[in-house]
Amino acid sequence: MITPLAKLTRLRSLITFEAAARHCNFTHAAAELGVTQAAVSKQIRLLEDMVGTQLFVRQNRGMYLTEPAKKLVTAVADGLSQIDAAIKEIQNSFLRSDVTITTTIATATLWLMPHLADFRSAHPDIDIKLVVSDALTNLVAEQVDLGIRYGSGDWPDVDATFLFDVTFFPACSPGYLRGKEIRTAGDLLDAKLLNLEGHVARDADWRWWLEANGVAGVSPKADLSFNNYPLLVQAAVAGQGVILAWGGITDPLLESGALVRILKEETRSNHGYYLVTPKLHELRKEPQIFCQWLLNETHAMGRWKSAPGD
Repeated sequence: MITPLAKLTRLRSLITFEAAARHCNFTHAAAELGVTQAAVSKQIRLLEDMVGTQLFVRQNRGMYLTEPAKKLVTAVADGLSQIDAAIKEIQNSFLRSDVTITTTIATATLWLMPHLADFRSAHPDIDIKLVVSDALTNLVAEQVDLGIRYGSGDWPDVDATFLFDVTFFPACSPGYLRGKEIRTAGDLLDAKLLNLEGHVARDADWRWWLEANGVAGVSPKADLSFNNYPLLVQAAVAGQGVILAWGGITDPLLESGALVRILKEETRSNHGYYLVTPKLHELRKEPQIFCQWLLNETHAMGRWKSAPGD
């Protein structure tokens, strides 16, 4: 059995050998390593005794590698490079001052970006990297620190912390509403309805919303349909019709007056928004700072009291 001390001795000899082989000069290797030429010679002799063959030959005032030495130096150089790369990777993981976040296009566009300026102002030394995708991102495989996800909160690969719930209610631009009387859910049947299609629309369908608010047995006609929620919202802001606003996500537009809420009636989603982090993974300081900021921001919205289904 090789003892830890013996392994250390071998490593010292191999490091010395790599420097000597690279310079083909013991004096230059000693200068690089900060030792004497005699110390280099000693380590080379130890290594030659270990491998059982000569590694250097002197010829015509020069020093050359033997064939076994050429084979060995390639392996040693590769091994030391791997060790150096691993050390740098570990160092960088703790020295990094950035946070990588993933979320959907809608969440990034409509909610995160309007709020992010406050975080950047409070923490100008922390760089933000945003990975936007409507598909679920594998946080570990993609080297992402955290995510903001919409769903049930029971994803097996992450730890999920509830951020806020989502309600749906009709909204439009002030210009579109001007001169119109929309006082009940039934009045919406005469409005230009903008519809969201695709899997993201399962909680925000006009027919489902109208039935939940007393208008049953109708199939409302959508004047425009989109499979992208930010585009749907932009159409509403431009005065092209009425959307089902996602309370929480569209709050910045409602607060700015770009959109106005038409009715007090609303339905609540059976899903919510969650902060997700890699399961059983200790976050660096910067992601921890962002997580705390995110919790504070979403708690201030007043939508955090309970997760859907609680």
